[in-house]
Amino acid sequence: MPEGAVSTPRFACSGRFPPVSTTDEDRTPDAPLADGRYDVFVVDAHGDEADAGRLIAEVTLLEGEAKGFVLAVGCSSSELLDAGGDPIDLLGETGVLTVDRGAPHLRLDR
Repeated sequence: MPEGAVSTPRFACSGRFPPVSTTDEDRTPDAPLADGRYDVFVVDAHGDEADAGRLIAEVTLLEGEAKGFVLAVGCSSSELLDAGGDPIDLLGETGVLTVDRGAPHLRLDR
């Protein structure tokens, strides 16, 4: 790796929070979660119907005031899965969700 280059861990993505339905009672359109670092557990993952190259990983927060809160994070499939991998393989994975200026970055522990 060239000097000064930053290594991106495998199985990490800088994604986006998918749009929140206006029918959700707890709708928070601008920032569903305050900036910070959160330990998470993947509770669901599936392909993004709007973009075949992306997946939606649903994670639950493991501690703090937002413990138990479930968030969906949209990521490029290739950043979280090996070639030919199935999103369902992500279930049960742990990781860290970092939110910076409202943008999520998900890194799995594997």
